[in-house]
Amino acid sequence: MTQNGARKAQWQAQEAGKREALYDEFIAEASKCLADAITHDPEGPEVVVGMFAIIGRMRLRSTRPVIEAAERLLSRVVDIYASPNLTFAEIQDRIRQGKDADPLADFGETCRRELEVLRL
Repeated sequence: MTQNGARKAQWQAQEAGKREALYDEFIAEASKCLADAITHDPEGPEVVVGMFAIIGRMRLRSTRPVIEAAERLLSRVVDIYASPNLTFAEIQDRIRQGKDADPLADFGETCRRELEVLRL
């Protein structure tokens, strides 16, 4: 029984590490897309293909809440691409007003909760 417990703990630690790396990759990709979406018009759907690909990989390992948070973030990025471009001054004003302060917050918090449970 002790060996089974040790194996399970080792698997959970490895799995947490793999998910954390996947979530880091998604956050980096989403950040690039968000920055681009705020100031550029999309040239085509390929601007979010990287996010779709990472969400597909998440479907293999992640819990439903994480996948749903990733899908919400993807939807937000697409909505921002469809919105008029913003100047830096407009971005600054929105942040000061608390609008779109951190579009990645929900995804990050959802991932943190999942990883905490996995590491217990």
